[in-house]
Amino acid sequence: MSKIIDKFIHFLSWKIHRRLRNKLIGSALGILLCFGGVAAAVKGVPINTPIYAQDLKATLMTNLGLIVKEVTLVGRVNASSESIFKALEIKSGGQIPSNLHAASRTFEVFAVTSGDLILAFNLHDARSNLEDIGWIYEAEIRRELPNRIEVRIKERSPFVLWQRDGEVVLIDREGKILTDGDYESFKSFLTVVGSGAEKTAGPLVDILGQNEDLFQQVRAAVRVGSRRWNLHFSSGLVVKLPEQDIAGAWQRFVGLEAEYGILSRDALMVDVRLPDRLFVELEQGQLTSFGLPVEDA
Repeated sequence: MSKIIDKFIHFLSWKIHRRLRNKLIGSALGILLCFGGVAAAVKGVPINTPIYAQDLKATLMTNLGLIVKEVTLVGRVNASSESIFKALEIKSGGQIPSNLHAASRTFEVFAVTSGDLILAFNLHDARSNLEDIGWIYEAEIRRELPNRIEVRIKERSPFVLWQRDGEVVLIDREGKILTDGDYESFKSFLTVVGSGAEKTAGPLVDILGQNEDLFQQVRAAVRVGSRRWNLHFSSGLVVKLPEQDIAGAWQRFVGLEAEYGILSRDALMVDVRLPDRLFVELEQGQLTSFGLPVEDA
């Protein structure tokens, strides 16, 4: 009986056209398991023996070529290679293939911790693990029989840096943390500071971006009392924005800078919280109006 099984496996593995073989795999496994059960019964081995069934299944799938040989990864831009390897439970002899560092590449799998059998690879767990990575918001994994696994991921877009309790993390527009350590490539991004800043930075950035030249000079935006923003410029100037009508206040400052070049002067603070009044604090501690109404602090 074992010789018959071996011949049948060999026939499926090498004589049948590849496409036809893929279609017959499921049926073949069922047929061979039945043959195996009969053979086991003849030999006196209980048909429902778990160990026997598991070993037979592994042998059949191995001989049919149903083992993981490669994984195709599409869509990786910023997610780290290490985090993806960990999520897929892939080992590569301690060395990450260099071609994984580019999107839409294929890399060889040296070992899969869940086993080499492609049908034993848990697609649901792998997808869940991938979507736990901060960068990845959607993952699709499928088997391409007989020996390839295809992984497609969609990444979140980096938006700003968020400082909280002295720690700086990279977040997307919705405030989702993408990475809490490796943000070297994003140091030029605006830093928002304070509780709630991660959820409210989107509208602020949209407004500031209406004047890209000035926006590029804003180093940080500090959330004050969970209600409004203070802008910190690279020059050291602080601009106090109101709780309401941020766009109007920003445009008033843009006009002030265009007319008086305040960023190149010795100003420490500009308060544009009131729509009909403007406060400018100079380094000497004096207040000036630059031709606009002014009150004592």
